[in-house]
Amino acid sequence: MNGTGLRYSQARSLYRHDAKGTAIHDRFFPLYDWRRNGDWRELGVLGILDFSLFYRESGPTLIAHRLFPLYRYRHDLAADDVSMETFFLHRHHSTPTQGDDSLLLLWDATWQRQQPGWELDLFGIKPVTWFHHESSPVHTADRLFPLYGYQSTPMGGWRLSLLGFPPREGTFAWSLYEQGGSPTYVLTRLFPLYRFERNDETKETNWSALLLYQHMESETHLLDTLPPLHEYERDDRTGKTELNLLGLKPITLFRHGTAPDARSSYLFPLYDYDRKGTASRLSLIGWPKIGTLPTLSLFEREDTPSLSAHRFFPLYRYQRDDEAKTRDWDALLLW
Repeated sequence: MNGTGLRYSQARSLYRHDAKGTAIHDRFFPLYDWRRNGDWRELGVLGILDFSLFYRESGPTLIAHRLFPLYRYRHDLAADDVSMETFFLHRHHSTPTQGDDSLLLLWDATWQRQQPGWELDLFGIKPVTWFHHESSPVHTADRLFPLYGYQSTPMGGWRLSLLGFPPREGTFAWSLYEQGGSPTYVLTRLFPLYRFERNDETKETNWSALLLYQHMESETHLLDTLPPLHEYERDDRTGKTELNLLGLKPITLFRHGTAPDARSSYLFPLYDYDRKGTASRLSLIGWPKIGTLPTLSLFEREDTPSLSAHRFFPLYRYQRDDEAKTRDWDALLLW
């Protein structure tokens, strides 16, 4: 038999043993496959090494073994890194700085070794779990879905929610009740009954109730509204105030507004009054003035420093223009 035939025969043999220096390879297919090279050893049972049911590898810096599909274990002695998996459900991983342990759908835990901090989730798959706890020197979070959720922030702030989704930093908490605070901020709400918010930095206060009443207040601005009953607004920067009753702007039964050099008021359909500087206008029984359109009212009077006009439909119409030196008088006409 030539050399080629010998190598072909070795490849097809069930048992094979090779030795060269400190390296030894011994195999009895498919029962086991064993190798040694110095301090390193590998053993595979029922298969060929990496494709065997049981596999073990060991050396000066590594210990690893598995029994498919029951478990897999690996320990890196040099890095002090340990990992283990069981039934593809349980997983454990540990390093000098952190560790984690999880069992699918039941729990998932993570912890830090060099500083206090740990995280635990129960019943679910992260991030969707029934219970969650997270703790660190600057942050704490808890939730028991859908009963409550709690979160603290590094700047001394905190948020609590009940009966809904837990709070997340910078986002709205979809829950029936929420309360939060910081050294300069307060928030509390109970949907749909009320919501109160105060910000000491911006000097703002917001209050709302029953999704209808709203009160917003700052150092220079105030808005108080309860549709469709009333709306009151005050702007201290411009010196303007406005009150509307019974309706929704711009259609309300009563309106009263003031400015440093102006005033307006109407009670539909009884009267409409405007004053700006030395100019004024008054109309009775009809629609209030809208833009530049004529006033649809029975009586109207308009006065400026150079013009005086008044009418009572359909009885008369009178106008005097001192600049044009004219005077007009009509009776029993439209206007």
